[in-house]
Amino acid sequence: MGTESETVRRGQGIVAILETAEHLFATNGFDGVSLSAIAEAAGTSKANILYHFRSKEVLYQAVLENACREGLEALRQELDSEGDAVEERLRRFARQHLKHLFEREDLSRLVLREIQDRDNPRGRELAENVLASHFRYVVSIIEDSQAGGVFRQDFDPGVLVSALVGADLFFFMNREVLEESTDGTVKGQPERYSDALVDILLQGILRHPA
Repeated sequence: MGTESETVRRGQGIVAILETAEHLFATNGFDGVSLSAIAEAAGTSKANILYHFRSKEVLYQAVLENACREGLEALRQELDSEGDAVEERLRRFARQHLKHLFEREDLSRLVLREIQDRDNPRGRELAENVLASHFRYVVSIIEDSQAGGVFRQDFDPGVLVSALVGADLFFFMNREVLEESTDGTVKGQPERYSDALVDILLQGILRHPA
C-alpha cells in the first residue's frame, strides 16, 4: 500500500498529464498529438501515461470530460444561490458560460467540434454522460420557478435553456461579426451581451403586476 505522499504525487502526476494533454489536444487536435509529445511536455514517460490511461483515445476522452465537468460545475454554482432571485441566477449563469468559453477558447472549439460530429462516438458519449445532466439541471431550475409562480407555465423550459446556451455559443463562434452588427455596446464586453440576452428572455417570461 502506498504512503499518503505517494498518493499525492500520483494525483499530481495525473493532473499534470491531463493539463498538458488538454493544451496540446486543444492546439493541435486529436490526430496532431502523440503520446510521446504529451509525455515530453509533461515531463514524464509514455509508459507512465499508459499506466494511468490505457490509450491515447482514453486520455483524450478524459481530457474532454474533465474540462467539461470543471466548467459546468462552475456554472452550477451560479445557479445554486437559492437566496437570490432566479433572474439574477440566470444572468450570472449566462455571463459565466460565455466567460468560460472565451477563457478556454481552443478547448471550447475542440469540444464543440466533437459534439457536432454526429458520427463520432466520443461526441455522443460526452453529450450523454456529461452535458445532458447539467442541461437537465438548468431546466429543473426553470421548472421550479414555473411551479413557484415566478415564470409562466405555458412555455417549454428546455427551449428556453436551449435559446440561452445556443445564443451564447453563437456569440462565441461569431464574436467579431456580432460585435460589429450591434450598436457597439457589447464590443469587448461579452458580459453585456449575456445581460442583454437574459433581459430579453425575461421580459417575455416574467409575470408583470396587474
